[in-house]
Amino acid sequence: MKVINTTWFVIWLCVGLVVINTVLPFTHTIYLLVAAVWAEFALWMMIGFTSLYARTYTGMARQKMHLLMHYLFRISDALPLQWYHRTFIGGLLSGADWKVTSFACLLVVITGALLRSERAEASA
Repeated sequence: MKVINTTWFVIWLCVGLVVINTVLPFTHTIYLLVAAVWAEFALWMMIGFTSLYARTYTGMARQKMHLLMHYLFRISDALPLQWYHRTFIGGLLSGADWKVTSFACLLVVITGALLRSERAEASA
């Protein structure tokens, strides 16, 4: 059970999906990985736009937006991948000729790093 709890299980699962799609292209198994990358991209863009939108509010409305951002951050923390894991997945997708998806994956890494540092400064 310890193997399932590690982030490397997720990496090997991604590699396995790409290998299966390369060997048996009619299975379209890489679409699972692509859908996960785009779902994470959508989540981080929602967090980014929520943080920009929260800056326009004052008072109680601003607190509600920050509560929404906190909830979205908790959702994003559910997948315990570090930036180098996501960069590896982006490189893997780039090697599998999913250039736009790998760009979205790398944009998630950059956006996550920027917003996490901002979140750390705000909580300190």
